[in-house]
Amino acid sequence: MAESAGDAAPLLSIRGLTKRFGGLVAVSDVSLEVSAGEIVGLIGPNGAGKSTLFKVIAGIEAPTSGSVIFESKPIGGMRADRVCRRGLASTHQIVRPFPHMSVLENAMVGAFFGREPRPHSTHAAREIALEVLGACGLAERAYSPAHSLTLARRKRLEIARALATSPVIVLLDEVLAGLNPTETDRTLELVRSIVAGGITIVMVEHNLRAVRGLCSRIAVMAQGRKIADGDPASVLADQNVVDAYLGTVHA
Repeated sequence: MAESAGDAAPLLSIRGLTKRFGGLVAVSDVSLEVSAGEIVGLIGPNGAGKSTLFKVIAGIEAPTSGSVIFESKPIGGMRADRVCRRGLASTHQIVRPFPHMSVLENAMVGAFFGREPRPHSTHAAREIALEVLGACGLAERAYSPAHSLTLARRKRLEIARALATSPVIVLLDEVLAGLNPTETDRTLELVRSIVAGGITIVMVEHNLRAVRGLCSRIAVMAQGRKIADGDPASVLADQNVVDAYLGTVHA
């Protein structure tokens, strides 16, 4: 019997994930599921373990214990390049373009190292890169060196490079940080268009207005643990979340 949509396995399943750095427990027994087509927000105070969780999922850091299941297959402990080739891409909290390469060349790197089947020619990679740069509002800067971009455009280049990998899911780490309201709104529209195109998003973010308006679900971390998970209205009204995070944000 075919599996119904309601019984479909989650696209990403994190189970009992822990990451220790010596005596420091950065992520402690975190479980989280993400279904295809969701925009899931991950919020919490600085030092809560959000970015570390992303790094473990993306293969930048190996888990101490627990599992990461992507498309029903384990990827925990897999190298970051192999995770990317499976269809899970991520952006960096601090933007990391190749500064002396052009914007187009930066996006082409994503195409060459992305999901199988990857392009086998420079021409094919260039076509993929030009398409995602157009979607991200960077087509007119394709031949500019990446270091010449404003912060907002470098943020969009991070997203474009991730999209060039042909991902199934993208982890966005604070893509709104440092942006003014106009730039923020433009980036939110970009995220919505990405999801409309069939890509699932999990995003670490401190902009609660954006999270409330954009995300279908929010998970909250504090001191390495997940303390809440649910729809935005319920989570943001949770007293544990208010005590651990919102009170600090609004103080």
